[in-house]
Amino acid sequence: MRKRWIFIIFFLVLFVLSNCYFEKRGEVSDNKIIKIAFFGKLLQKNPHFATDMSSTFLLYPLYHSLFTYDENGKIVKDLVKEYFWENHLTLILKIRKDFHYTDGERITEKQVMENLKYFSNPQRNFPFSSEYDFIKNIEVYENRVIINLKYPFSPVLSYLTIPIIQKKFLGDTSKFPLSSKGFEIISYKRGSSFTVKKGKKLFKFIFVKDKMTALLKLKRGGVDLIAGYKYRQPLNDSDILQKRYKMNMLYYLVFNLRDKRLKDIFLRKKIKGCLNFSTIAEAFKGDVYYSEYPVLIPGFFEGWEYKIKEENRRKFQQGDFNGSPFSILINSESGVKRLYSTIIKEQLKSCGIKVKIISLEYASYLKRLKGGAFEMAIGGYVFDSDPNQRDIWHSNGAVNYAGLKDESVNILIEKGIKEINFSVRKKIYTTLYSKIMGKIPLIFLPTPYFKVYYRKNLKIKIPSLLHSNSSLFQYIDSWEKF
Repeated sequence: MRKRWIFIIFFLVLFVLSNCYFEKRGEVSDNKIIKIAFFGKLLQKNPHFATDMSSTFLLYPLYHSLFTYDENGKIVKDLVKEYFWENHLTLILKIRKDFHYTDGERITEKQVMENLKYFSNPQRNFPFSSEYDFIKNIEVYENRVIINLKYPFSPVLSYLTIPIIQKKFLGDTSKFPLSSKGFEIISYKRGSSFTVKKGKKLFKFIFVKDKMTALLKLKRGGVDLIAGYKYRQPLNDSDILQKRYKMNMLYYLVFNLRDKRLKDIFLRKKIKGCLNFSTIAEAFKGDVYYSEYPVLIPGFFEGWEYKIKEENRRKFQQGDFNGSPFSILINSESGVKRLYSTIIKEQLKSCGIKVKIISLEYASYLKRLKGGAFEMAIGGYVFDSDPNQRDIWHSNGAVNYAGLKDESVNILIEKGIKEINFSVRKKIYTTLYSKIMGKIPLIFLPTPYFKVYYRKNLKIKIPSLLHSNSSLFQYIDSWEKF
């Protein structure tokens, strides 16, 4: 009998010690791990190379940046303690002294300068180098970082939301830089999962494609949360809660203005008049937001919740245009774009306009979109809080997919970019958008909210508005599982 008790006690001690060991290594029991079903993949290890939304979501929460966003999408200070403009061309930053990497090294003014020089050097392999062309030089004086601009550039703060990493990781895509927010990267299985730890909390991101499988896992407790999807069907489960959030984005139907038929503005007006936004909204259960003239600066969604203006819609006579169908280009991976294209095809058919849908995998879709090899296409702009309007609408803009060329538009863009005064810039951009939308290079569509579904034993905080360089998981270290 005594031997039996000794045997039991031995295994109890072994069990406790092994649990302690695995907890130390981050391999804790399932009930202590927050498991997140994530519709995307981690494509990069270095946050500077995170040009896709999925990688940004997963990597940005691990690092501090000069400026970041609050839960309402407003730019706020992060590494920066104080900042001010010495003049329209010189921005002065005072850096906080209480932020460190996981190896104990402090984030210094010199490191900030090295990162900014790396961003703005076109000879480096940083993917956004050309976007930092407005920087003339960066220098450090005492405890301040001084950024000298080549010309006044109003959206400069939104360009300073890139993570600041240690010098030894600049340009290195082979490994994860050390976190400056206390996170430890436990494991990464390419295309499968990504696990990080902070303190005693573990967060495991499981990459999924099938929404119904993810939902089934959530209902059975296999995952605690489904992130970033747009379910249209109601979820009638008392154990599952939901939060919705906006992306600073709008889906659109874009016209190729280089196409000989779509050059005709009357035809573009006819197509716009045939679209019934009420029907599109119903397809998303009415859970959408929309803007006809988005002034894309902080707070542009305020007061612009989705409203149907039926009195502005026009009815057109039946009639076939040139006989041959028009094509709408979409990428095959997007269920939302498939839904848009199907509805638009039916609505244009009722106006006598035939449409065929061309569905390609994303790389081919993007190549044709950028190369102008399409007639109509459905896409989505994900914007910064104060984006560079030159990229979107300028004659030489990188994402001016419509091929809009208008010198008066170019002039307004340059004027707005150089105007530091917020209220004056807003007036300029209002005029700019009225002029652009009068030419109908594209039609913004009612855009569905994104949603997070989670089990009620989870306490989470997520932002209500996200930009192209902010993350759904910004407050993940405050999440709790009970």
